[in-house]
Amino acid sequence: MARSKRAHKVRTREEFDLAALLQRMLPPRSSAAAYAWDAAKIAQAKDAQIRGALALPTQLVRAMLADDAIYSAWQVRMSPEAALGIAIDPAPGARGASIGAEGEALFGAKGAGLTAGTRQAILADLVSLGVAFARAETTAREDGSRVDLRVRHWPAEHCYRNEDRRTWVTRLDDGTERDIENGVDGWIIFQKSDHESWIMHAAVTPASLVWRAHAFGIRDWETASYSQANAKVAGTLPESWAYSDSDGALTSQALGFLEVLKAAAATDAMAAIIPAGATIEYLANPSTMHEIWKAIVENRERAAQRIYCGTDASLGSPGGAPGVDILTLFGVSNTIGEGDLRALALGWQMAIDTWAAINFGDSSLAPAYKYLIPNADEQAQREAYATRLDAALDAIAKMRASGLALAQEDIDTIASRFDVDLPTLSADTSSSTYRR
Repeated sequence: MARSKRAHKVRTREEFDLAALLQRMLPPRSSAAAYAWDAAKIAQAKDAQIRGALALPTQLVRAMLADDAIYSAWQVRMSPEAALGIAIDPAPGARGASIGAEGEALFGAKGAGLTAGTRQAILADLVSLGVAFARAETTAREDGSRVDLRVRHWPAEHCYRNEDRRTWVTRLDDGTERDIENGVDGWIIFQKSDHESWIMHAAVTPASLVWRAHAFGIRDWETASYSQANAKVAGTLPESWAYSDSDGALTSQALGFLEVLKAAAATDAMAAIIPAGATIEYLANPSTMHEIWKAIVENRERAAQRIYCGTDASLGSPGGAPGVDILTLFGVSNTIGEGDLRALALGWQMAIDTWAAINFGDSSLAPAYKYLIPNADEQAQREAYATRLDAALDAIAKMRASGLALAQEDIDTIASRFDVDLPTLSADTSSSTYRR
């Protein structure tokens, strides 16, 4: 596969502080606090996300993923990265191939330098928060022959935006803070745009409203349905029975009849005796308000698919068959999923360039990290070309079978008419062989 000819910054060994890359940094432990997510708390988390304070939005994302509509749409968005193949494309030449083979062993599908779990963890933050962080840490081999590099996911919940310095800041396990500068000291920032990606591309901001409506709608739907399905029971005592005594307490007759009413309302009571002259009425709720909640729930499920997957990815009913087809997901060049992969690949490439510069002097021969994204348009063009080529060869065969003598000009005319490339005739025009 030919290497891209776009401008590519070559990094040198002198740019990197090897001591800093060898330093192990640990993030604080993730918070396990439980939150009561009412409307006010959700609004607070949204405001924090817009400010770039990612701790509370991260907790909100964890709560949202317990909802079936959000989880289903989120899984669809996450699945292509895990399913697609990976290519470590070497630079031209024998040395490029040699470096590429080492890069394949470290950063390929089975490499220890960039694991599938790390890729998914970083993508999860990128999808939900619009920005993700990683740190490339190095390990020198005992024989001194190489410095291996491993990319580690850095939890975004420990990061916040410092607008005064125009930079991201993270807290460390020892209580200190550290600026995060992309490409410096092993830090990698993943984002889909250079300007406020955590605002423009964070699914948590609109999805939190969907989650609130969906979760609260299900709760209210269940409440309304329960009220609709469970009628109240009211009874009238016989005229000769007293309701209460002189102290205002229920009489024994009234208490006994109350037990009869309870038995009539209970689902496990098999029989009850109704005193002569007494009456029992069922007070049902005739409201159809519960149908409103059904419409809200279904609408929010569709909204979750649109937020996470766009309009070109989902097929059939949201969350149901036939699901999502990967060719459909990548059928348009600017899909949400392809944007995710582009942002990820830039980050992985930064790690590979760092590794190549440290070990080989500079990154000019660093292999390229590529996702093998299906291209429906390219496949359709191949199939159309194959059809035209078959038709052109069939026309030539029929002309020859009719005894017609074909000159090179005739072959060129057929090739032009069918828009295909055809081999040239041999020097002996009477021969049926072709020369490529």
